[in-house]
Amino acid sequence: MIAAVADVENLMRQLDKGINSEVLTEEVAERLELEIDTSAAYESLLKLVRAVRPIACEGLRRTSEQHGGQFQLAL
Repeated sequence: MIAAVADVENLMRQLDKGINSEVLTEEVAERLELEIDTSAAYESLLKLVRAVRPIACEGLRRTSEQHGGQFQLAL
């Protein structure tokens, strides 16, 4: 889950675009091939994405720092 969130976050950074939690949730579901067929399932995934997003962003920040601010994460 964290890797999927980090992948989407990194892609958006490379494209110089922002992304909200709802769009991020949809992208993560697609990457993980999850079928979200109820509002309860969507809300659960959204809560999980919101919970792990700071962890994924911190991992990306550390990776960037280790490489002098210039890196490209292969997706």
